[in-house]
Amino acid sequence: MWERGLRMAKFTLRLPDDLQERIQTRADREHRSLHAQIIHLLSEAVPPIGAPERSNRIEYEVKQAEARREPVVTEIKVIQRNPDGTISPYEPRK
Repeated sequence: MWERGLRMAKFTLRLPDDLQERIQTRADREHRSLHAQIIHLLSEAVPPIGAPERSNRIEYEVKQAEARREPVVTEIKVIQRNPDGTISPYEPRK
């Protein structure tokens, strides 16, 4: 998630007691520190600016690879229900 050499901004954050307790409870449940939990929640909430997300880039590459492949032709067998209730392979009228 974090690239090597990424600079982080220093700031002071004041949270209401009830919000701090909820974040701390979630941090404990997910085995994170309070600081790491706040960073995690912010990174989920704020979309990246500039380059597309990694998942979008992978989806794009997969779609491009699929577009280069030749189509797969699948034979389909069509059946018909006869007037007497039986089922047989469909044969077009001649």
